[in-house]
Amino acid sequence: MNPKKLKRIVSNRVAAQQLRWKKLQYVNDLKKRERELRWQVSVLRVRKMILIEQNRRAQREKLELKEHLSAVLQHSIFLKGLIEALRAQTESLKK
Repeated sequence: MNPKKLKRIVSNRVAAQQLRWKKLQYVNDLKKRERELRWQVSVLRVRKMILIEQNRRAQREKLELKEHLSAVLQHSIFLKGLIEALRAQTESLKK
């Protein structure tokens, strides 16, 4: 067999083996990246659930605070009216 042809055949086989090796490495890298991304997704899902629960609690607390503020304001209005009534009564007793 011609030495040039033999050299070319060997060179092609080596190149083909290198390409197969690179492809295998690439596929393995993709699989590793997939595992990492799946892990990140699961971590983010848990974090999302925690944040949703924290948001619900904050919304409940906000509603409770609004109700409390409303009650305090109503009581304040009641007390102002009572003070005015007592002042008027005190003035009428002075006369």
